[in-house]
Amino acid sequence: MRKIRVEEATELTVRGVEGFFEKSVTKFGSGAKIDCPKQYLGRAVYVVIRRPGAEESITPSRRSRPRHLEKSGEGSIS
Repeated sequence: MRKIRVEEATELTVRGVEGFFEKSVTKFGSGAKIDCPKQYLGRAVYVVIRRPGAEESITPSRRSRPRHLEKSGEGSIS
């Protein structure tokens, strides 16, 4: 089995995210796996590995308005 190189970092910024979920890695034969909904088959994903004892929750950042309304001025938030 080939070995996957892990890039070490303390922070990650990703754009174009459709969503995210948190799962635990489970044993699978001589390796390990992460269960994922079938709707994401064939999609590119990032796996982020937390250090033991790291913060237990993730706070998603949300855009204040949809991207297609940014330049037109429509849908402004008051």
